[in-house]
Amino acid sequence: AANHEMDNIDGQESAIFAHLELLFLCLYTVEIMVRVLAKKILFFSFAWGWFDVSIVGIGWIEVASSSTMNLNQVRMVRVLKMVRVMRVLRLLRSSREVRLLLNSLM
Repeated sequence: AANHEMDNIDGQESAIFAHLELLFLCLYTVEIMVRVLAKKILFFSFAWGWFDVSIVGIGWIEVASSSTMNLNQVRMVRVLKMVRVMRVLRLLRSSREVRLLLNSLM
């Protein structure tokens, strides 16, 4: 599963996912801009604000480096994609029911 993108690099499916990923990245960027405008400097006083900015920044780095990639950049992009999965942590923070479920499973 981890090599799916590399195995199907020329496929139409990859192009669709790339466009969707760019769309969501733009939406997250707009969301952060709105939150910064609303909260001003207070936005940066919370760790989750910095976390969101870093995840979106990683996404833009990935988009910028996608046109010229060598093997080292491909490896770095894979690591950055794994870091972006940590967005789920943000959902867990706000949902009491999910935290309760996870605590009961542990």
